Amino acid sequence: MTVDGERALKFKIPYLDEAKPYKTMWFILLLGFSLLFLLPPFYRGLFFEYEQEVATLWAVILVWLVYTLELGEKKPKFLQLTLDYAVLALPIIYLISIINAANIGFAVDEFVQNVLYFLVFWLATRLGADQNARRVLLHAVYLAAIGVSLAGLMTATGVINIRDGYLSGRIYSSFQYPNALASYLAAAFLIGVYLWVSSNKALRYFYGIGNYIILTVLLGTKSNGGLMVFLAVMVLYFIFQPPGKRFAIFFHLFLNLALAFVVIKSFIYHVDVTGQTRNSWLWFLVGLIIAVMIEVIIQFLVLNKAVITTFTKYKRPLIYTFIGFVVLALIGGLILVLSNEVLRGKIYELLRFRNASERGYFYRDALKMFFKSPLIGWGGGGWGEAYRAFQSYFYISTQVHSYYLQLFVETGVLGVATIVTIIGSFFKYFIYLWRKTNDYWLSFEVVTLGAVIINIAGHAAIDFDLSLAALSLVLFLALGFIRTLYFTAISKPLPEKNKRKVQFNSIPYFTLISVIAIGLLIFVGMLTTASHYEYSAYSYYQAQDLQGLKNVMENAARYNPFNASYNEKLRDIYKSFGDLNNALLQAEKAVAKSKYDPYKKIELSYLYYQTGQIEKAASLTDKFISDAPFMSVVYDAAARMNMMCGLAAVRSGNLEAAKAYFTKVIKVRDWEEKQIAKYTPETKKLQVVAPILEVSPEVKLNVGIAYYFLKDYSLARENLLVAKEKTDLKAESLMWLTILETKTQNKDLAEEYKKQLAKATGGAELINKLDEFLKLPQV
Repeated sequence: MTVDGERALKFKIPYLDEAKPYKTMWFILLLGFSLLFLLPPFYRGLFFEYEQEVATLWAVILVWLVYTLELGEKKPKFLQLTLDYAVLALPIIYLISIINAANIGFAVDEFVQNVLYFLVFWLATRLGADQNARRVLLHAVYLAAIGVSLAGLMTATGVINIRDGYLSGRIYSSFQYPNALASYLAAAFLIGVYLWVSSNKALRYFYGIGNYIILTVLLGTKSNGGLMVFLAVMVLYFIFQPPGKRFAIFFHLFLNLALAFVVIKSFIYHVDVTGQTRNSWLWFLVGLIIAVMIEVIIQFLVLNKAVITTFTKYKRPLIYTFIGFVVLALIGGLILVLSNEVLRGKIYELLRFRNASERGYFYRDALKMFFKSPLIGWGGGGWGEAYRAFQSYFYISTQVHSYYLQLFVETGVLGVATIVTIIGSFFKYFIYLWRKTNDYWLSFEVVTLGAVIINIAGHAAIDFDLSLAALSLVLFLALGFIRTLYFTAISKPLPEKNKRKVQFNSIPYFTLISVIAIGLLIFVGMLTTASHYEYSAYSYYQAQDLQGLKNVMENAARYNPFNASYNEKLRDIYKSFGDLNNALLQAEKAVAKSKYDPYKKIELSYLYYQTGQIEKAASLTDKFISDAPFMSVVYDAAARMNMMCGLAAVRSGNLEAAKAYFTKVIKVRDWEEKQIAKYTPETKKLQVVAPILEVSPEVKLNVGIAYYFLKDYSLARENLLVAKEKTDLKAESLMWLTILETKTQNKDLAEEYKKQLAKATGGAELINKLDEFLKLPQV
């Protein structure tokens, strides 16, 4: 392979400069496809369902139009390689997993999301067959990344307002999650390097500035995992790229990285410490000028033929000197760290080892879920719905923080087989192209696309980046490009003598693709309409228009009958109207669709109680404890509900049932104590989102009441005295202590508690209930 160091890749407008049928239409479709990479990063990284649904509708239309054009060119085959079938398998296995979905609404959303990924992959295989078309799409990704980077800097300095766009000295930008933003910007920088090195001298200044901006914000995300994966991928990028440009790329990366580090450190310092955001922008602009100067140095010095010749002549000594310098720096740094305790602490905090420990437990708990339902998994969103039932201590994380483990949890062994096939096919295609491609710039493009895929997919192993569809779209775009390059490389033109003239009938193919497209448009369109109704509900809520709120939420539930949150909101709306029967109906629907949410079961339990269905109310308490055994609230609610059911049974004269309910209150306390014993010293340290689980005063209050009715007065007194110390439980605890001491003939103590009850907040009302409770029989 030969390369002219000064020769740039010549760009032509895709399709329009070719003798291709329907070329104008192909060009319009290419521009339409590029919108899927230009716009989504600015819509919260396409993390939320509504934006994903809109993008899917657009992708369906594009696929239908592209395939229709292919039929016009007599190319009926929709799928051709193993990778095509494997990527198509993703939405199919998510569709299958709905059968066992922990949350049906989440599972449907994940199905739609993976339909979008397949459609983008398929479009990339068709529109990416032309090198100039690929370059247009790569520019769409690159320009969007520059925009997102500038948006992050502007929201940090208050020029624009992006919710959660800048927090605690870290840039989140429109992605609202710094680690995913880091992965996205790292991929965009790799694309930027390819565009920079393959362009003419004038355009290199533009790409040099763009790469500086992207690198600056990449460092501003302060994503340890993202930066480590990026640097590792850059090393591989240097190793696998074709010879001729390594020296220039190394200087481009090294100098811009050093510049970006200084700039972003000063930028954030003035934002957070001095508050002088003008100084932040001054640093940024000075950095931009230096970035231009770096490009001048690279153009006229690093890429100078005499310099390249000298470097080539002394390449080995220079490389060994550089390696020696790096080794000495590492040894010196290690000695400095080991000898300085303060520095060790800062590095520990910087690297966030605690986060790594937490994620180790996430992964362990994910494997528990996988082995519990290994065949088809828990359905899309299954981890977010059910993880509390399997967690090793109480944490809040609706994502596993590993795409692959989350896929395994959600889709079981079918997902394992699919992702293994996708990864295997990618490496097969990449290695073939790397070894067989002779064209210099095409070889460079292949290595760049491979680096982009490895960067995004590699970081996804330790985080939930791919839940932000804007990043996943870049991954499937690059994957589609690799696939189509491989297909082109292995395809051999059929000799004229072997070609048979056949009459091609496109009607069956057109009919099939049209039926599928219309079906998807109707289905996803309904989900989009439902999401739109949900968004519009906020204005009714602000205006306190309950009737209008009810109407729009009923419409949302009608268009999307899978989403449990719509039923949950309707439950609360009907409760506010006093319509308990409809509230109960919506609560039952919510629990049926969201099978592991303890809060929904708690609300359903109270509605059963309010509508006189005591047995159903009590029977749910076991389930919401098993759904979240490390959450204190479930024990509080379970103890309270069983105590209330016990009182109701006493009032109705069913003393046997009452005894069972009161006994169950005590069992709730015992279950909580057993759960507390499962803590280890490490998990106690890791649990920071809530206090370590302990038997709460709320549980002890209800246990005390239960012991009273079970005639164990000493244990009743012990628990009620503890509950009395909590301000909001004081009045009720004093009431039951008064009843207890009256029953045990401790009249002086009963009178003292009664006086305290009269002074307690809310005590005056409870005094009137003393005679009623004293008359109730004990069991």
